[in-house]
Amino acid sequence: MATRQWTRVHLATLALAFVALAVVCRGKWFFGDEWDFILYRGLHHPRWGLLYPHNEHWSTLPILWYRAVFSVFGLRSYWPYLAGVFGLHLLACHLLWRLMRRAGVGIAVATGLVTVFAFFGAGSENMTWAFQVGFVGSLVSGMALLLALDGAPTRRRVALVSAGAVASLLLSGISVVMVMALALGAFGRWGARAAAVVAAPAAAVYVVWLRTAGAVGLSGDTKSLHGGPDDIPHYVWGGMSATLGAPFHSDTVGKVLLVALVVVAAARGRSWWRRAPEVCALAVAAPVMFAVISQGRGNIGMAAASRYLYLCAALLLAFIAFAVQQFAGRSVLRVALVLAVSVGLAASGWLQLRDNARDDRTRDQTVRGQMLAALTVARSEPRVSNFVDFTYNHDITVAEMASLRDRGRLPRLSPNPRQLAQARLALQVAVSQSSRRPVGGVVAALGPDATSRRRGACDTVDLRGENAALTRTGATGVVSVRPGRSGSALIYVPYPGGFAGPRIVPLTAGSAVTIAFVVAGPLILQLPAGEHQVCGLRAGA
Repeated sequence: MATRQWTRVHLATLALAFVALAVVCRGKWFFGDEWDFILYRGLHHPRWGLLYPHNEHWSTLPILWYRAVFSVFGLRSYWPYLAGVFGLHLLACHLLWRLMRRAGVGIAVATGLVTVFAFFGAGSENMTWAFQVGFVGSLVSGMALLLALDGAPTRRRVALVSAGAVASLLLSGISVVMVMALALGAFGRWGARAAAVVAAPAAAVYVVWLRTAGAVGLSGDTKSLHGGPDDIPHYVWGGMSATLGAPFHSDTVGKVLLVALVVVAAARGRSWWRRAPEVCALAVAAPVMFAVISQGRGNIGMAAASRYLYLCAALLLAFIAFAVQQFAGRSVLRVALVLAVSVGLAASGWLQLRDNARDDRTRDQTVRGQMLAALTVARSEPRVSNFVDFTYNHDITVAEMASLRDRGRLPRLSPNPRQLAQARLALQVAVSQSSRRPVGGVVAALGPDATSRRRGACDTVDLRGENAALTRTGATGVVSVRPGRSGSALIYVPYPGGFAGPRIVPLTAGSAVTIAFVVAGPLILQLPAGEHQVCGLRAGA
């Protein structure tokens, strides 16, 4: 009877997690990498084929999912896309629960710790961004295949597990790590021969893909992000300690827990491996995952990115549950303590999930308004740029958005003044590194500490205040800035009641940046404090 009741509690926590995700994700919209699948992939005349990698990832199945949902719902609602990642997250929670139970973890402890994962706010990216069906799908497929090892290694069962491993590769590069974990689990359950049969076809297929279609992912635009061997320790230590410390909001706690986990694994790992090889295989996959990621993202230091913390938490949690069960044993008080801590961590995770989703929603609504309002601006106003998103997707054009609108794929929008101003900042301002001859205009240096020296069409402006601003008047012009120090320039377009922006322009000391514009009104250019050469503007009161 107790087992049935705790199973109901587990299912209730999953239902509660679904409601929580639905609440925090209202108002979200398409963002970032999703536009690759929406605009450039598919079955009919795509720019890139189904086997072409997204960054370094083989993403055939997520592309097909997006194209199927798009064919029915277009971009009128984000909810159908979110349904995929919601369902996969809840399935991941349930599969973790089943792995814990099969390893001998008590049902109360398993239910409590899985609840922490269900509300793991530090990993919110994989729970609230529909695009992450690839990463979460790889996790789910790997755990499902590990559960399929429960039984005799008949020829049919081994063949099915091996076929599942091959199919999982089409989800994301994370599947490579999950197949490695599957091979370890198969070795522990079935022996070396069966493990080789399980993993070898997937390894062969992946190598063939990597040397053909996937090769561009290793040598294309993302090559500058790649790391080297020196990045592996930083990623493994930093990523795993950040994961363990995230529920406690403490890096120190995370480092202490990681050291404790390593000590426990060294002391008890051999005996635990014989009792629960799948759980141990998942735990081994966590450092391997960060080592692999370090080679793809080592140059930009993303070990503690939300999407990786989520995956690491899932990989480690079953092993942690196994260790906690050894501590709790049959003691009612100890089990109650574990449950109390689990409830507290889940509540804290919910708050973090809510806050992260709120920030994402604000971002998404700004980008949504800007991109849709750009169609209104492009129809009736001049422009010097064809790109509707200057922050996250620099290659989405007015023509592509107009095509979606004409096919009835976009939601209707009556843009407000802020959205129109934001669209003007995208379409009526163009930034380039090539110097052009500046023309016309007057600039007023704002702030009492600003001084300038005039020479021809240029001013040497000394902005001593923090981020002092220059206001450009006139509807058309070209401004060239040669910064005296590196930093960022911020561009704003005023509208009644506020300012649209900022549009952030990276500055490198001594390297000129040219800004062309056709804004019908003032343009605010905010530069870092220091001395800069500004051409095409007249500095002064």
